[in-house]
Amino acid sequence: MLRRSWSTLRSTGLIARRFAARSPTKRVEVLLLEDISNVGKRGQYVWVKPGFARNLLYPSGKALYPTEGAQEVFAAQEKRRLELERERLAAAQALLPVLEGIELSFVRKVDTRRRRNDSAKQDRIFGSVNRKHIFDALADAVAARGAALPASVGPNDVDVGSPLRSLGTHEARIHLGSFMTETGGEHQPIYVTMSITIEPETVTEVASGAPIGSAPSTGDRGSERSSGE
Repeated sequence: MLRRSWSTLRSTGLIARRFAARSPTKRVEVLLLEDISNVGKRGQYVWVKPGFARNLLYPSGKALYPTEGAQEVFAAQEKRRLELERERLAAAQALLPVLEGIELSFVRKVDTRRRRNDSAKQDRIFGSVNRKHIFDALADAVAARGAALPASVGPNDVDVGSPLRSLGTHEARIHLGSFMTETGGEHQPIYVTMSITIEPETVTEVASGAPIGSAPSTGDRGSERSSGE
């Protein structure tokens, strides 16, 4: 087959159509159903590339083609979204009295080994208490009070900084969620701050448990202590 010359392709319009399909100025208008970074806010009509709309926005349900009924669909989804936000907010607010007064206590073996330039520090523990330990202990404490943490709350919602590696009292913040305001403004987070105590293992506990010098099991969850009961 003979190759077509550049002038033949140009005259037949094949080149023009191919470059027109790739042209960055070609856009389609869509109605956004979600906030998309560098694109627009929910409820806005924006212009995007056809491939972006066809391959991502439409299949994922993040945008609608701006037909006559698109605005009605958006209004119905917005109404349902606000109802769900109110339900989530009510559940989080109902949990606040349950969390009040809960203090979490963990028992850990003390690491008495001396380290270079650290001979005076005697409050180190074997292992650590991390956000997973705190979340599990909190879930047990809430269950003991006849309630449950929301399914949307997990270990990643425990803000304790770095894992705790020393005896004493520490603080942790539990993020219960971020909730949209009635006017559709920015999300307002709800946090609960609670006390975390790490205590040394006593002689009685050592006698009934693992031999001295061994690291404790990372599955230890600690115990709940409520100052309000």
